Amino acid sequence: MGTYLRIFAMVFCLSLIALTNAFGQAGIDDSQMRESAAARIMNAHSIKIDWRNTSLLDITDIEARLNAVARIKRDHEITFDWRKTSLLELTDAEARLNAVGRIKSNHGVAFDWEKTSLILLINAEARMNTAKRIGLGTGKSIDWKEHSMEDLLRMEAGLSQANTNQGTITLPFDVLFPPAKQQAMGLHKLTQAEKQELHKHIEALLIAAAQAGAQQITPPPLIQPSSRAATSHSSVIESKMDGDFEGWEGDTIVKLMNGQIWQQTEYYYHYHYAFMPDVSVYKSGGGWKMKVEGIDRAVGVQQLDSRQNAPLAGHSAAIPKIYAGVSGSHWVKKNIDSGTKILLEDGSLWEIDPFDKIDAMLWLPISNITVIESSSGSPGYDYLLINADDGEKAHAKYMGKQ
Repeated sequence: MGTYLRIFAMVFCLSLIALTNAFGQAGIDDSQMRESAAARIMNAHSIKIDWRNTSLLDITDIEARLNAVARIKRDHEITFDWRKTSLLELTDAEARLNAVGRIKSNHGVAFDWEKTSLILLINAEARMNTAKRIGLGTGKSIDWKEHSMEDLLRMEAGLSQANTNQGTITLPFDVLFPPAKQQAMGLHKLTQAEKQELHKHIEALLIAAAQAGAQQITPPPLIQPSSRAATSHSSVIESKMDGDFEGWEGDTIVKLMNGQIWQQTEYYYHYHYAFMPDVSVYKSGGGWKMKVEGIDRAVGVQQLDSRQNAPLAGHSAAIPKIYAGVSGSHWVKKNIDSGTKILLEDGSLWEIDPFDKIDAMLWLPISNITVIESSSGSPGYDYLLINADDGEKAHAKYMGKQ
C-alpha cells in the first residue's frame, strides 16, 4: 500500500510539473490560476500566499495539504502542522484515522491509528465485515480474529451454495423489511412473536419461488426504458445495500439486497461509509434517484442489471461473455466494493471470483492490468486479471461494457 501511495503521489506531482512546463513552453500565462488558488487558500484557511513568486505546483501542494489538515481536524480533532507534513503523510494518516473510526463505529473494536498500518486496518475491517455478513446469514457469532480473509470468503461462498442446495433462504427480518418500510406498513406495531410468524411466511414464499426454478430471487425489473412502460410497476423500491457503501464518487455502482445493480448517473462526490444502509429508489422526472440512509441528498441513478442472465426490459441481448480486449495494456479505473468488481479503463466490468477477492481488494486506479483467458477459476470465471505492478492475480467473470 505504501508503494501505491508513493506512486500515486509521484504521478500527481509529475502531472502538475508537466502541466506547468507545458504552460511555460507554450507561452501560456498561469498567473490567473495561481491568483485564484491563492484566493481560495486565503478564504478557506486565512493564509496569505505570494502567488506572484510561487509556482502553480507549490500552490497546489500547499492547498492540498491545508485541506487535508482541515478535514482531519474537523473529523478527528487531531492537529497537524501542514508546513512540516507532506501530502503523502497526511493522506496516509487521514486514511488510517477514517478506517479506525469506521471500525469503532460499526464493530466496536478500537485500534491505535498511529501504531497500525493502513494495510492491516483494511484487512481487519474486511474480515470484520465478512464475519458480520456470515453471522447475519447463520445466526451465529463469527470471531473475525480466528479466521483469515480467505477462510472467511470461503465460508461465505459455502454458506451461499449450501442455502441454494438445501432450498433455504436466511434473511433477517430487518433485511426483508427495512425499518422505514416497517414504519410505513405498520409492522413496527407487531409483537416479536407476530414478526417471527410473518418472517416464516415470507421465507416460505421465497423458498417456493426458488424451488420453482428462479435462478435469483428478485422482483420483476422495475425500469422500463421503452415508452410503452407498464404503469402497474411500483415507482418506489425499498431495500438495503449489499455490503459496504463508501459514498458517491461520480459513477458509483452499487448492488442491493434484492439483487438489483444501479449506477450513479448524476455527478456528486460525497464520502460516507456505512454497512448495509437502507436505500430508497424512486422515480424522478424521466429517471430515477437513490436516497441512501445517512446522506441527505438523493442522487440520479440507472439500473444496470436486475437479473443474473437476463437483460433489462427494452434491451435485445444479454450481457456479452466474450471479451475482445485481451492484452496487457489496461489499467484499473475503479475498484468496486473492496475487490468484488473491477472496472477497467475501457469500460469493461469484471466480477471477481470470491476465492480471489482478497487479492484484488487493494488494487488501486493506477494499477496496470493484463487480461488473459483462463480455465483454472471457478465455473463462469473464464478470465484472469494480472496486476502487473505487484504480480497479484484474480480470476474474473466479464460482465460487459459500462
